[in-house]
Amino acid sequence: MVTRAKLLYDVAKHIPGVIVNYDYIAMDEIQTIILKNESEIAGGLKSFLESGTFSIANIRQSSNAGFIILGNIPLDEDNQPKVRSYFEPLPDIFQESAFLDRFHGFIKGWEMPRINQSMIMNGNTLNVEYFSEILHLLRDDMTFSPIVDSILKVPSHADTRDVNAIKRLTTAYLKLLFPHVESIDDIDLKEFKMFCFDEAYKKRAVMRKEIHQIDREFKEKLPNIELY
Repeated sequence: MVTRAKLLYDVAKHIPGVIVNYDYIAMDEIQTIILKNESEIAGGLKSFLESGTFSIANIRQSSNAGFIILGNIPLDEDNQPKVRSYFEPLPDIFQESAFLDRFHGFIKGWEMPRINQSMIMNGNTLNVEYFSEILHLLRDDMTFSPIVDSILKVPSHADTRDVNAIKRLTTAYLKLLFPHVESIDDIDLKEFKMFCFDEAYKKRAVMRKEIHQIDREFKEKLPNIELY
């Protein structure tokens, strides 16, 4: 069971929740998770996902943690979702368009290959703790975000949440795939588009389409962001 106290802030004990203490929080098997007092959790998460801050009982907290939900969607014999909306099997809190709009992107897990024996590596690999520390340090590296800003041409009428989502996902791909980059001169724009921008755009497009199905007020089409 997930409670507001465990996730956000424990008023009785004056202790911040897990979302303040980690780089990211993942809720696995989300379709089976029980959320105690959903409205309280939803209110705090909405504020957090929008601005990185939230208030509980006049206590204001902030966090840079990423927030991820993981779940299983029923598939048919062709390995395609049976449901009209990907979020249909999830708790009610994840059926609200304004709440979902705060999530940057969606990964179609059924399109990813299942882990099999051929994927097991031989030889030298990176230690998990070492790699995790690299990712932790990269979170605070502000070099990449201005580079992405200088490459992407955003229309003046573009929806702010769409722009933020695409830019942040693109920046994340740039950090992971091209960590050596220090300036725009270090970037191959063709590779940047293929491996960073296009992948970010596609993941936001899935979110936009799903939100549109839930609430027609939200347009399905994304802004036409281009590269300079």
